[in-house]
Amino acid sequence: MPKISIVTPIYNSEQYLRECIESILSQTFQDYELILVDDGSTDSSGSICDEYAKKDSRIKVLHKENAGMGVSYNVGIDTACGEYIGFIESDDFAQNNMYEDLYKLAEQHNKPDIVKSAWFKYFTSSNCVEKDQQLTAYNSWDKFSVQNHPWLLLKQFSVWSAIYRTEFIKSNNIRYLETPGASYQDVGFTYKAFCLSSNIVVTPNAYIYYRQDNENSSINSKEKSEVIFWEYDEVDRFFKEKPEIKEWANTTKLIKQYYDYSWNYHRIANPLKPDFLKRFASDFKKYRDNGELNDLFYSEVNANFLNDIMSLV
Repeated sequence: MPKISIVTPIYNSEQYLRECIESILSQTFQDYELILVDDGSTDSSGSICDEYAKKDSRIKVLHKENAGMGVSYNVGIDTACGEYIGFIESDDFAQNNMYEDLYKLAEQHNKPDIVKSAWFKYFTSSNCVEKDQQLTAYNSWDKFSVQNHPWLLLKQFSVWSAIYRTEFIKSNNIRYLETPGASYQDVGFTYKAFCLSSNIVVTPNAYIYYRQDNENSSINSKEKSEVIFWEYDEVDRFFKEKPEIKEWANTTKLIKQYYDYSWNYHRIANPLKPDFLKRFASDFKKYRDNGELNDLFYSEVNANFLNDIMSLV
């Protein structure tokens, strides 16, 4: 059994795929399996995967019909047999000490459920790197829970900048929502994983280079503009199933949800904005009518903007 299973969902990534795979093969930590899930690519991505699998027995390639990133992640989880699971997107790449450092932290802290790191923003066109600063102020903490440190749920989730104990993920049936495309599928997964865990370790060190250049690829897609709603529907379903978690996590969730909706509203194409705004308004009017928007929530958001939105429905 390898110590880490690394899952990479792939769809038409021929331009960046080799860089991604090479960054895993060059890891100083060698006790891993790399699971490449080809989601029905129509370019040369599938053959690139097969090429590498022939060279290295640690690489598994799964070819399937196109169904979206969420399905690919879940297929990878089902296949994984490592002690921990890590994820890396096919247009990103990692420093060669990433998995050695994260696994060492896992050993030092008696095998927590999650070891979470910072990451880099990477701009291909300029070869520019910016470290994400959200975890900079924190040293490698001893095991803690999000209930005691809810700030973690307000950060960009970056599901790929962590490793997760496989038994914890599988025994709690923590899955990705199998929605179309490749947008925001980390929202529901992250809420389930972080809220269910009582032992998480965080390090401010950054390892993953998260490519920024493809961010506008979904700007004109109605399907992708709606995925954020489906993810938070799934979080609400999870909270309904786990009311003891909702009691302490809901306000933080609502603050993050407000900012995620706002960010998406301002980035999508103008023709999509009216329908998006109606759903935005409807969701938060429901939360308000249920008495969920408390003083802490209003202290963290633009109340005037939100009230103007809710007046629409």
